[in-house]
Amino acid sequence: MFDINLGLSVWTTLVFLTLLGILWKFAWGPILEMVQAREDGIQGTLDQAANQRDEAAKLLAEHRRQMADARRQAQQMIAEGKEAG
Repeated sequence: MFDINLGLSVWTTLVFLTLLGILWKFAWGPILEMVQAREDGIQGTLDQAANQRDEAAKLLAEHRRQMADARRQAQQMIAEGKEAG
């Protein structure tokens, strides 16, 4: 059913190993550099997003504090207005 041709098997293995060696030597390094650059870019973006999230939380807290102060001042003005007249 299946005939194994030893000569063809040897040549197939030899060509495969040769191509594997060529790819390892010339393609593996650039591929790893590209993957590392992409990973660094993604990590930088994640770090930047975390910093921006922290800054947004600080700004939100400041905004809430200012709104509370404004409400307190408005209530005080209303109370003074009612007392005055």
